[in-house]
Amino acid sequence: MFSSKRKKQSVNLLIEEIPTVEKRKYLAHKIFDNWKCSFCEQHDETFNHVWMCESRADEMNTIICEVKEFFKETCNSLLVKVKKDPVIDNELINKMIFWDRTYSETKITFIDLIKGIISCELAAYTALIFENKKLQDKFLVLLRNFIFNKSWNFWINRCLKQKEKERRLKVNLKKVKENLNEDKYIDPNRKINQLQLTFLTV
Repeated sequence: MFSSKRKKQSVNLLIEEIPTVEKRKYLAHKIFDNWKCSFCEQHDETFNHVWMCESRADEMNTIICEVKEFFKETCNSLLVKVKKDPVIDNELINKMIFWDRTYSETKITFIDLIKGIISCELAAYTALIFENKKLQDKFLVLLRNFIFNKSWNFWINRCLKQKEKERRLKVNLKKVKENLNEDKYIDPNRKINQLQLTFLTV
């Protein structure tokens, strides 16, 4: 069972509300106005950029490879336990189209898996593989947890990098509080508005 902290982290990923630099502008626009991603220092750090930043492409590609391997090994292990042939191989896994680490409005990508979304394609594939709803659900939970752990560690490493930058530039909590926004800052990249958040939290 998930802890309340873990549930909160999962929801934050799902609704794209992790505290990126763009989110920090909600608090203190005067301080963070010109700040960019702490890794590439070229692009605004939106939710999608966290996972797409080219400066961390190797790290993200490694995670995707690890998820593919987990997918194969866990599927086959569960199949063997119910006396079925371990039929999952790399060729089958690579045919799945959600391994792309970019953002798309028209198809499911790895960023959606990070958010905890189970695509129709993934559900269909695993239904064919297991032919058993209980076993399929067990696998999908294991897969979701594995992806969460990998992606959250990726995010924690980003936070450490961001804290280093803030220390270097002498930005601390006291300074942020002294420069809180008087007017509401509107994030042009935000995909969920306050009204939607109200319904989600009721």
